[in-house]
Amino acid sequence: MKKILVFILAIFILDGCSAEREVEPVVSSGREEENMDTVQGDVVSKLIEASPLEFQYRVKNETGKEITLDFTSSQRFDYSIVNSNGEEVFLFSSVSSFLQVIGKEVLSPGEQLSYDIYVKDVELSRGKYTLNAWMTPRTGNVYSSSIQFTIE
Repeated sequence: MKKILVFILAIFILDGCSAEREVEPVVSSGREEENMDTVQGDVVSKLIEASPLEFQYRVKNETGKEITLDFTSSQRFDYSIVNSNGEEVFLFSSVSSFLQVIGKEVLSPGEQLSYDIYVKDVELSRGKYTLNAWMTPRTGNVYSSSIQFTIE
């Protein structure tokens, strides 16, 4: 019985460590010449495949003013994976824990938030999938973006 409890505790600790790794934003102010998927009031979002089954979700402020996103927890973004039948097979927030603290992200004009998403950590069978990512602010736009990928 003790071995089972230790095993379950280890899973929860490891899950918490992976959640912390994925919610750390990278803020950059570099000018990148790439097409963004979604434009909402000149704030643009995009999902790109950085390497096989490793994606980056980016939200860039292309407005002439500072943008503030208020959050009710340490979670800054969420993502889901949908199979070719339209069924959600994975939701990041359903397997992650977040600190219950109020926070915010401030994006100056030209700055960008970037979050890494490791799809290879999710057990998926062969097939075509859609990765959907979005910000999780208390109010306002969520700056969603999608990209399709295949598991062979």
